[in-house]
Amino acid sequence: MKTFTFAGLLFLCLTGVTNHHAALTVLSHVDKSIDTIFLLKEDYKGYYQVAYIEKNRNSHDYKNLLDFRLDSNENEEYRENCKALYKNAVKGTKKYKMTGLPRQWLPVYEHAGKYYLYSPSEDGAQGRLMVTDTTVCFMYLDGYYPEQILSATNEGAGNWRLSAFSSKGKHPIIIHTIDAKTHLAVWGELNKGDNWYNLYVPREYANSFDMVVNRGRGNVKVAEFIFDKIDFQKLLKKH
Repeated sequence: MKTFTFAGLLFLCLTGVTNHHAALTVLSHVDKSIDTIFLLKEDYKGYYQVAYIEKNRNSHDYKNLLDFRLDSNENEEYRENCKALYKNAVKGTKKYKMTGLPRQWLPVYEHAGKYYLYSPSEDGAQGRLMVTDTTVCFMYLDGYYPEQILSATNEGAGNWRLSAFSSKGKHPIIIHTIDAKTHLAVWGELNKGDNWYNLYVPREYANSFDMVVNRGRGNVKVAEFIFDKIDFQKLLKKH
């Protein structure tokens, strides 16, 4: 059974990355100069990239990641994607209260045994997730893609099971909370063997985690920071 993390799916979507990018070296030790913890530094023939840990919850990057407001282009993309969904949607759309299920989520990744939010180099790759009364909306590089909610079951202890419809057909979505304090949860979309899982935290609890910021400049696309691979099956069994 193939499983893909959300980070993995984003990586497949990011085109134009050269071999030079793939060869970037993650520092084996952190550089704490000037109180900034750098995870990656690259300066080579006009290509410059840094990845560092942001601890300041009031920084521009931190606030920007937690801002779920859509601009005019994002609103238009979302409307068009909704139209495309409902052309083939299951008839009899129903609204679900889903009391207790947060509506705005941010992906969380693991590096060196710790969990982090992530501010990517490319705008649109933030990977936000939104829940409405009728849809679950996943953010990709070209906007939010809604999936129609067909049923929603509260299984208690912060765990939910949804049935959804998208271009991939009908499939279950699981939400399994692994930390009651931070509300960190595993989201999983099960698609007949091609499953993906990722960690998400509700926006209201996002400040429980530091953030990895990835930035660069140059005449080529900046590679995204590569986080550690998470064994989600093991994580789910543990919690």
